Amino acid sequence: KLQRAAKHIFWMSALDNGKAKLGAIISFENLPRDRNANLWTRIENDCHLTLNELSALQNAVCSPAKSMERIEAEVGALRAELETFRARSFIAQDERLYFFSKAMPESIGSNKNSIVSRTIQKDYHGRCLFCGEEMNVTKAHIVAGNNKVDYSPFSTPTYRDDLDVNSPRNFLPLCGNDGMDGTCHNEFDKFLMTLLYNPFEKVFKVYCLRKSFPKYNQCHLRVVNVSPTYPPYCRLLAWR
Repeated sequence: KLQRAAKHIFWMSALDNGKAKLGAIISFENLPRDRNANLWTRIENDCHLTLNELSALQNAVCSPAKSMERIEAEVGALRAELETFRARSFIAQDERLYFFSKAMPESIGSNKNSIVSRTIQKDYHGRCLFCGEEMNVTKAHIVAGNNKVDYSPFSTPTYRDDLDVNSPRNFLPLCGNDGMDGTCHNEFDKFLMTLLYNPFEKVFKVYCLRKSFPKYNQCHLRVVNVSPTYPPYCRLLAWR
């Protein structure tokens, strides 16, 4: 997929450069639809097109089977995949990722009497902490509660208290769930979205790594209010 994305992005770049070189000599709409037309040789020489630029222009106007809208949509999707790959590549080799192994998301309505559900309902009003929406909000784990995992690196004596994976501090109310594209929970679980505390401004801010995320403009650098009683574990969020 990465090679395919790079190839399509290179093709789009050549196409854009070719269009720019056409200038006042001929408009893109008036280019010949026949790949073998003699006019192409004149266009290549007069516009000083490279072979890649010429090929991209010919493919764009001489291949009716694939409309430009379809090509641009496909390239847009591949750009998003490439962006996601780059955003995640820096953590791909870190063995400490086992701390953040996935856990099953829970509805905020499940286990209503639990301290976690009560805290989310009271302090977050059932809204997604990142985008503020109220639809399909679930409890996202910062770290999954796994009895086989040693969480001592995030406990005393390095920190002033021990890490409690069952504490409300280990949960964030986020819309959607893992695998549901376009939701904050999915982005968070894929390490493409997070929450960080800014000690200088003394605020919590949301950070998005993927500009193609539908809620990027809505969420990125958004200041949010966390639970005053059970603020999220900064030690986990900062490392994550």
